[in-house]
Amino acid sequence: MDLAKEIRSLIDRKEYLAAGKLADQELSKNNKNHYFWYLRGIISLKRKNYPYSLECFENAIQLKKEYEYFLAKGITYFEMFEFEEAILEFENALSLKKDAEVYFYLSLCHMFIGTAESKEYMETAYLKNKKKTKELIRLFYNDVLRKSWELDDKQKKELRNLIESLS
Repeated sequence: MDLAKEIRSLIDRKEYLAAGKLADQELSKNNKNHYFWYLRGIISLKRKNYPYSLECFENAIQLKKEYEYFLAKGITYFEMFEFEEAILEFENALSLKKDAEVYFYLSLCHMFIGTAESKEYMETAYLKNKKKTKELIRLFYNDVLRKSWELDDKQKKELRNLIESLS
């Protein structure tokens, strides 16, 4: 198994410390490998080390502009509740690939900042890929909305209405 696949496997198994150690070893030998910077950013994102994940994604993007790198950087800002910055990164991702996932996240960002584009982006995500969008909604609802104390009742209601409009 090549090293990148091994690191991805460790990430999938939630063995972030081992994955990080391997990524760090590779980056110490060759810090110009964009994909290993991306993997290191994913590991840091999973561990909620947002500043370092942003640094890693920025290093990856400086070396090669990839949809996944901008998407991951946007997700990092999103998890930090820095929605304006997240929107910029998601728009960069969108310029490279028109995928349901990026429309989904743009919808959520606009919902949190209270702009009308939220519904339009969610509808676009749904039209692009109904199955993927429903899965993203389900995951987001289970992982964030139901457990979140950060969301006020208005935001929860708006998200529920958005979800119901797609059902």
